[in-house]
Amino acid sequence: MSPGYALPLDSSADKKPDAGSPGIAPSWLDEGSILSEKHVVSIPQGQLRGKAVSSGILFAGIPYAGPPIGELRFRAPSSPPRWDGIRDCLEPGPSAMQQLDAAEGLPHYARSTVLGSPVSEDCLYLNVFTPAPDSALRPVMVWIHGGGLQTGSGDSWPFFEGTFLPDEVVLVTINYRLNIFGFLYLDEDFPDAFGTGNLGHLDQIAALQWVKENISLLGGDPGKVTVFGESAGGWSVSQLLAVPRARGLFTGAIVQSGGADTTVPVAQARERTRLVLEAIGVCAGDWLGLSQVPADELLAQAIGKYPGTDRGWGPFITTAGDSIVPRDSNAEIARGSARDVAVIVGSTHDEWSALRMAFPPAALPEPNYMSALSSLSISLDTLKAYYAERSESEQGAQATFESDWLFEVPTANLADALLAGGSPVWRYRFDWPSPVQDGSLGAFHAIEVPFVFNSLDDPAMLGDTPPHSIAIKLHGAWVDFATKRKVLKFGDAEWAEYTSTGRQVMTINSHSEVVDDPDTRLLPVWKPALTHRL
Repeated sequence: MSPGYALPLDSSADKKPDAGSPGIAPSWLDEGSILSEKHVVSIPQGQLRGKAVSSGILFAGIPYAGPPIGELRFRAPSSPPRWDGIRDCLEPGPSAMQQLDAAEGLPHYARSTVLGSPVSEDCLYLNVFTPAPDSALRPVMVWIHGGGLQTGSGDSWPFFEGTFLPDEVVLVTINYRLNIFGFLYLDEDFPDAFGTGNLGHLDQIAALQWVKENISLLGGDPGKVTVFGESAGGWSVSQLLAVPRARGLFTGAIVQSGGADTTVPVAQARERTRLVLEAIGVCAGDWLGLSQVPADELLAQAIGKYPGTDRGWGPFITTAGDSIVPRDSNAEIARGSARDVAVIVGSTHDEWSALRMAFPPAALPEPNYMSALSSLSISLDTLKAYYAERSESEQGAQATFESDWLFEVPTANLADALLAGGSPVWRYRFDWPSPVQDGSLGAFHAIEVPFVFNSLDDPAMLGDTPPHSIAIKLHGAWVDFATKRKVLKFGDAEWAEYTSTGRQVMTINSHSEVVDDPDTRLLPVWKPALTHRL
């Protein structure tokens, strides 16, 4: 999820949370199971020992690349380590280095931002939930977590749960380098630097490569891999659809509240790097000096010291136009980079309400209207007047503007780029409004994630009686897509494929239905920025 917050970790890494607390071990874990030969699997790296969970086996904390520490800091992921004997893979590996904030003012994200393990630079681990480590060749789903590319981990609620196991699906969740460790651009200032502005994405690709090479030994089909993610995870999936190095690693993709245009250009990334090097006292090209800076000092440089992107994201995010990510990923996708990949893409109805409506008026800076206007042909007054008409309050108007600018327009443009490039596309919008905070937040950012994982046990996010029927349908649609590479229904409702003539969108609520071209509500101001309206 992408609020960019994480709760502080307990000082004792081994302490078990109290029953009912947000960090409690999932109920599906079978703590009383006795490890046996069926929990041991041989892969090229060595032998893995997993543990029984309800409906299957969990192999947690598998290293998919070498530790990116010391001289390997700011280097592309290295080959995964090998070992002798049996490696116990019973607990997740460390989370990536990140700020540990207490998500004040955003209680509805509290549980989802708890990290399941301490932070470390040694973080390139993944977790595999499998019904059985046999030769059944089940569909595989690889989850990329959100967090603005600044925070998060693969072992947070609700995605570190065995909810896909009864569907005979192998679920993989991954960690990847974040913030300054994953997105500090050094390619032009350090000899032999490669892909440094997108190391986090190279980590994701390395994890997918590991899946391709190993998942058949754990009950999965390397030829039927679906990569999916929300927010920064969705951004990442969008970029992977355009990145040449990721081709052939997956045949299905689900982009939840993400777009391909959440990037920083090389020139801006390089200027930010110059400021960082100056602050830490390291000269350009000094690999040894850079490797010796304490991790906490580097992390401090990633937090609150540099302006974010024009869209308000953190300063260390995807670098566009380097050796890894194309300068314009939507254009690359429209040229057919993802032609062999089936894709679901969507958003929520009230994406940014959780940020704007959860805080008192004027507690946050005004949205960056001026940056949005650079791609439009209207005045600031016209833009503000349009959003004032769509909301009853200034906060609501700001939230609606940011929801459109940051999510709805990028989602529409990604869907049309995919369509132009020959990918089969299905599009959705999640409309079910959460009852928390007197219902003022509506269908806010990340609200669909627990429904996707069919894990509705967080009243702070979903209220006391969330509709389980929606979870069954949404979770089932994702499983059907992973299995069949198409979506025919959402429950009893037909889910028409997205086309250039109708631009059909499945609106998901207590009553779900396909509607034609909901982007028409964006046209009064966003027409110049919408690819299919140019």
